[in-house]
Amino acid sequence: MSTIYEIAKESMNLLGSSEITAAEHAKACELINKLENQSITVSVIGQFKRGKSTLVNTILGEKLLPVGLIPVTSAVTIIKYGDKGVTVHFLNGVNKLIEFDELPDYISEEKNPNNVYGVSHVTITTPSPFLADGLSFVDTPGVGSIHKHNSTAAYAFVKESDAVIFMLSVDSPINEIEVEFLENAKDYAGKFYFAVNKIDGISDFELKSYLSYCEANIKKIMNTDNITLYPMSARENIGLAELKDKIVSDIKSEMSNILDESVRMKLIYTIKSSLTQLDLYWNALTMPIGRLENRLRIIHDCLEVIEKDADETVLHSGKSGKAFAHQLAGNIGSRKLDLEKVEEKEKKSRFESVATEILEDSIDDISAFMSNITKHHETKFNELKMQLSGDVSENFGMDYHYDLDEINYDESKCHDTIKFSEFDASKYAENFDIDGTLEELKAIANSALIDNMNTTCNEFILRVTSLTEDLSRTLKKIMLYKEDNAMTVWQYINDISKLVKHLRSNRDTLLKK
Repeated sequence: MSTIYEIAKESMNLLGSSEITAAEHAKACELINKLENQSITVSVIGQFKRGKSTLVNTILGEKLLPVGLIPVTSAVTIIKYGDKGVTVHFLNGVNKLIEFDELPDYISEEKNPNNVYGVSHVTITTPSPFLADGLSFVDTPGVGSIHKHNSTAAYAFVKESDAVIFMLSVDSPINEIEVEFLENAKDYAGKFYFAVNKIDGISDFELKSYLSYCEANIKKIMNTDNITLYPMSARENIGLAELKDKIVSDIKSEMSNILDESVRMKLIYTIKSSLTQLDLYWNALTMPIGRLENRLRIIHDCLEVIEKDADETVLHSGKSGKAFAHQLAGNIGSRKLDLEKVEEKEKKSRFESVATEILEDSIDDISAFMSNITKHHETKFNELKMQLSGDVSENFGMDYHYDLDEINYDESKCHDTIKFSEFDASKYAENFDIDGTLEELKAIANSALIDNMNTTCNEFILRVTSLTEDLSRTLKKIMLYKEDNAMTVWQYINDISKLVKHLRSNRDTLLKK
């Protein structure tokens, strides 16, 4: 009988054989990578104000996450082993390094209401022994508050979890929201730990009654009698040692089994999703010719809008470049006094040294400016891909997938990307022609700026053009199949049928395991 890894590998290859299932192929690749690297994701999930962030802080032994009386966590926060650091990941693909004291600005409901900053998730690295064996510890937004985007983020991340700490609290019996969330989560995670928080506020008798009530309900929801509850107080650090020791023990002894079960369930979902995409694409292929032509006209208009948006982005970059060129010339001109202060002795060598320093500072400024321009273009390119995905989905019922590029917004300078002509200060040093030196420095810096701006803008336009032309070719291919070559259409549909058959077989095998 095939192992989970073998079925996942075969499914990955099947999904990679068709452009229709590109998104599912990417997901299958992630699952294969998880099995090969034996990396596990343990998520803390549950209703809002159950003490999830406090539990994470207490288990790790340091106050990494903000806590408060109002719903705090508004974005998924992933904590991994490594040197201390925080990176904010935005929905448009941008990554930004921040300081720990800036964290609430991005993941708290108070400072990032309704996720107005478009945060996808946050990654924290810290050298905690609890994380040393390939464990990623995740704090999720609470479900059930008035902030619907929090629930959406939490529900979405359940699908990424291998093991789950499901948080309950003695100040509220298990309710409909928690039951629904647990029903959703049980189809994706390979292991569950049930934590009952805030026990320091009730008597032993009340706790016993609460645990009995919860246990009966959870067994019914999970359809198993193998349930263990971990009563605790995250705030007072009562009872957390038992849960922490159990997780560490399971990772050491059962990680492979937990990951196999997690991957099995996720792969079932991935295959089901791909089958849906294939059915939708089938509908597009078999669409009446008149309706297809109408949809193609709509998409053609959408592509024109995207190309116009790209042109406007370059136009805006050009305006920024002109403003920066004026500023750059002013910066160089302001260094005239530095040249005038050259000491009488060793004038020539000192003059050349100061002139070279001015040029190098200008190149540093250009590097920083071009770094921001490049990141702006990369961000815009991601946004255009997102827009195009939505246009295709709306008009063809097919989830056309584009991978978004990650953009590291760490404000680093790109010295090696700036090209500039050589500067010979010696010809000005003999007669100490300060004005001539400054003018040549301005010309060299401006030339470097123009050359790099042209290169960067042209590359952006080429990428956008390639994006739109690729989609145009794909849609034209469908149109050509419809108009000219019935045999080719039949062959394509036949290939889809074979792919569907194999994927359904793998799905059924996984369901039986």
